[in-house]
Amino acid sequence: MRQCLYAAAGALLLHSGLHADEITRPPHAPSSLPPAPGQAMTAPPVLLATNPDCECEPKADGGLTGGSTGLRPGFDCLPDPCDVCVNRPRVYGSVEYFLQWFENQRVPPLVVIAPSAGLFTPTGVPGQVVLFGGKPVDFGGIDGLRATAGYWLDSQQKWGVEASGFLTEQTALLFSAGHDGAATNPVLLGRTNGGPAVVATVGFPGLLTGGIIASEHTRLWGAEANAVMNWSDRCRSRIDLLAGFRYLDLDESLDIQDFSQSTIFPLISSLIRTDSLDARTQFWGGQLGARTSVAWGRASLALIGKLGLGVSHLSVDRVGQTIVPAGLITTLPNGVLVTPDNAGRDTTDRFAVLSETTIQVGYQWTKCLQTTIGYNLIYLTSSARVGDQIQRTGGINATDFYSNGITFGLAGRF
Repeated sequence: MRQCLYAAAGALLLHSGLHADEITRPPHAPSSLPPAPGQAMTAPPVLLATNPDCECEPKADGGLTGGSTGLRPGFDCLPDPCDVCVNRPRVYGSVEYFLQWFENQRVPPLVVIAPSAGLFTPTGVPGQVVLFGGKPVDFGGIDGLRATAGYWLDSQQKWGVEASGFLTEQTALLFSAGHDGAATNPVLLGRTNGGPAVVATVGFPGLLTGGIIASEHTRLWGAEANAVMNWSDRCRSRIDLLAGFRYLDLDESLDIQDFSQSTIFPLISSLIRTDSLDARTQFWGGQLGARTSVAWGRASLALIGKLGLGVSHLSVDRVGQTIVPAGLITTLPNGVLVTPDNAGRDTTDRFAVLSETTIQVGYQWTKCLQTTIGYNLIYLTSSARVGDQIQRTGGINATDFYSNGITFGLAGRF
């Protein structure tokens, strides 16, 4: 306790630019006086507390480093951190809720209605309307959670390690359409193989009754581990450098099924066709980054940038089948989108760049707790979106991908 009082007094004296001998000696007095005859020379008073737990070291010119105590950046600032030795928090972490918007999914026309000019409507018939596909698909806001935990290896927060991970909910878009087969219904319901022409008639006036169900799913998650090095600590501003490993996983699927039945021979003319496509992107790579924060009292602004270089492993699975009752149920290995020409699994590896940018505004409520609100952007140069994999031949179409959104977090230092 006495050492801390000495240290606080020393901090005030150093901050004001005064020295102990300037306070006690009169003007123009010599800086030091010889001892009286018979009196032993004594050491000058010590202004700085000598605490064995303090790892701060004075500069060569006798000055000190200056900076923050680490308790509340920009709020608990000292003129010199070694004046009062403070054990900085070593454990830190945060939990964030975020609302993300993915880049819209590109899906070609898959379900249409058209004037009933015939069972096989030719391409470009006036009045044809696309019910599913044919325009970018918007999943809307997607909920997610992110957690980060870190540990400083030294009491001065020079070197540390941290890990982080996030996960979005699995979001689905559902579609359904039907045709009652009534002769008074003037349109047909049909499926395409990604083009404008109807290749499979599902419902037709007076002949076929049927329906179509489609669903599209998407999910994104990722994890990273980094070594942290403090580059600069100037009390109200701080820069930390990051270097580590990054993983990102984007999984999307598209399933579409139709059922049709003749209104004339319903027992022997039913037909079920199913197409299923699954596209997955897995990025592995190393990353470098920086985290900069500036504080004004309890408020702070942080900018985090990360750049990863690595490989995107892309895989696409296509499965199709048709079930017909020909006395007994018979299954054929193709649907409408998936045929023997493109069925199966395709994989490829592509060089990719992954970048992430985050801007956060924070408010320090206590020495340990802070709340944040911010904006986050993730961009990947090579991915396999499921809507781009609807093609008549095999292979993978690679495109870029991005997601962005707002974050709300609670951070702590202990």
